[in-house]
Amino acid sequence: MGAAKAIAKHPQLLRLSVEHNLNPKLRYLAEEVGLGRDGAAKVILRCPQVLGFNVECNLTPKVRFLVEETGAGREGAADLILAYPSLLCMSIERTLRPTLCFLVENFPETNAADALRTVSPADSYRGCGCCGGTAKRGASPPPPWPRSRQRSSARRWA
Repeated sequence: MGAAKAIAKHPQLLRLSVEHNLNPKLRYLAEEVGLGRDGAAKVILRCPQVLGFNVECNLTPKVRFLVEETGAGREGAADLILAYPSLLCMSIERTLRPTLCFLVENFPETNAADALRTVSPADSYRGCGCCGGTAKRGASPPPPWPRSRQRSSARRWA
């Protein structure tokens, strides 16, 4: 997705401050995460909502989760983020940790970071029992679109 498509899909990006929002996110992804400037640009263009996240409260905990809890290390986490930028948009507690627990329990011989590349986060909703009850057995996965979009489309077709 190019810049024009990202703006067409998320026009609110035009309201973001270059100095206070865009440059710090680009710098964080490029330098702290280790994606380099080109990799950071690819992540932002593929998942522009990342620009709306707070670095300290949202991005850093997710990157730390990918580095430490998956055992991927800094380079492995950077590879995961580059391949799947939407990982930065997922909740640690509701999606990433339950998925990791599912993978560790069901694929013990596989490196968690490698398995995370192959199993959909929706699989975590089968429940594994190892994540403190955050993944409920038999629970339905969340809808593939935001709830606000779900409501608006329901009104449109009603």
